[in-house]
Amino acid sequence: MKPDNTALLKAFTAVCAILLSTGSEAFIRYSAAPIAAQVVDSETGEPIPGVVVLAHWELRGGGHGQSKGELMILETKTDADGRFSFPAWGPKTVWDPDARLWDADPAMTLLKQGYAPRTVLNSQAVGPIDTTRSLRTSRWDGKRIEIKNLHGDEKAAAQAFDLDEIRRLVGSGTDCEWKEMPLTVAYVLREGPRLRSLGLNVYTFDLRSFSNQQSCGSALRWAEGLPK
Repeated sequence: MKPDNTALLKAFTAVCAILLSTGSEAFIRYSAAPIAAQVVDSETGEPIPGVVVLAHWELRGGGHGQSKGELMILETKTDADGRFSFPAWGPKTVWDPDARLWDADPAMTLLKQGYAPRTVLNSQAVGPIDTTRSLRTSRWDGKRIEIKNLHGDEKAAAQAFDLDEIRRLVGSGTDCEWKEMPLTVAYVLREGPRLRSLGLNVYTFDLRSFSNQQSCGSALRWAEGLPK
């Protein structure tokens, strides 16, 4: 006799509904409010168009707050007035009882040739971080985010191009994270070789090292469709 898949599905749905209504500590549901901000030159205050903005909501847990993966990844570019926005999302359920959003909700990295990369968080000076707040907001919403003009100093650009956070996302992710950040990947694939062509010692991103290509597909083939 074949199993009644419809009955199994109904039973599973019923169990999930019960769990979601009991406030079980085994899971938490997160949503995010929309974010809108402006990127400006730190010296002149002038808006900067064409800045790649990568936002990612990273889950952390364990005794040392190690990464537990990404809950959401979004990216965009600033418009002619240096403005960008991200839509609201959620709710998304986190089933791992040890995985929670900390102050990187989101971490936003800003990239523009000729400017020093900058990452901003929801950092706070004192007090514990509230990991149980279901609606997450960015302290940068409605603000101006400054980035530093390097004034053609390519050595400084090479020193700032290490970008550990992006290296982790594309090289150590578990859910094809690199496929969710084409603007960011396109930028680093251009900028690294450009700096190296100037004789500078700089890390270059290798598509062959991107994570989980057995299940995610070829990064080399995917990169063929990246924006120029």
